[in-house]
Amino acid sequence: MNPTSINSIEPLTGSNFKKWKRDLEIALGLLDHDIALREEKPVLTDESTAEQRLKLERWEKANRICLLIMKKSMTEAIYGGIPDSENAKEYLKAMAEKFKESIRLKLEIDE
Repeated sequence: MNPTSINSIEPLTGSNFKKWKRDLEIALGLLDHDIALREEKPVLTDESTAEQRLKLERWEKANRICLLIMKKSMTEAIYGGIPDSENAKEYLKAMAEKFKESIRLKLEIDE
C-alpha cells in the first residue's frame, strides 16, 4: 500500500466534504480498494465457487481498508458525529447525507 496516496487526503473538516470524497475515491482507486465503494458485498451460498469466495474475501479486505482510511482522514469532531457502520459504502452515504443536511441548514440560515 502506498502511504503517499493516503496522506494526500486532506482531513475532512465538514466544509471540504466534496474535495475529501473525491480525494478519497482517487486514493482508494489507486490502491485498488475501491471495490467496496463500487459494488455490493457478495453473498455466498453452499454452492458458491472458489472464485466467488475469493471475490468476497477481496471485497471484505477492501471494505476494511476503506473504513480505516475514511476514519483516519477525518477530524475527531466529524468522526464522532457519523453513525458507525461495518459497510464502507453505507458509511460514506451516511456522511454524504449528514453534510448535505448541514449545507441545507447553512443556506437556510444565511437567507
